[in-house]
Amino acid sequence: MRLWFSKSNKSVDLTDRAFRIGLYAKGIDGLFECIGGVLLLIIKPEQLVSLARTLTEGQLSRDPNDFIANHILKSVNDLTGASLVFASLYLLSHGVVKVVLVAEVLREKLWAYVALIYVTSGFVVISYIC
Repeated sequence: MRLWFSKSNKSVDLTDRAFRIGLYAKGIDGLFECIGGVLLLIIKPEQLVSLARTLTEGQLSRDPNDFIANHILKSVNDLTGASLVFASLYLLSHGVVKVVLVAEVLREKLWAYVALIYVTSGFVVISYIC
């Protein structure tokens, strides 16, 4: 006999699936962050500017005031020297930590749940400050 306040297996399964899908998405995002961090270390700033111009030229030819395209160009032009190193280290560290913690949560390590919350909060604060 089921009590009126107990969860059905169907809702638990659905919640568990949604949680796991979210974790896999976070893990894939972490892998992309690692790749992006490595690429920022390898690719020269001039190549980034050239790539950004190539990717945005079509949109800017139609709409010279396009906010996103202009923002991309401005951001890439500002990404030199120390800011480039900071961006690559930020992406690498965030990506590696995210992948490790997601893997540990998927292995059902209790400490990883808490660590994931604290680390995510810490990176949000660092992003806000910088």
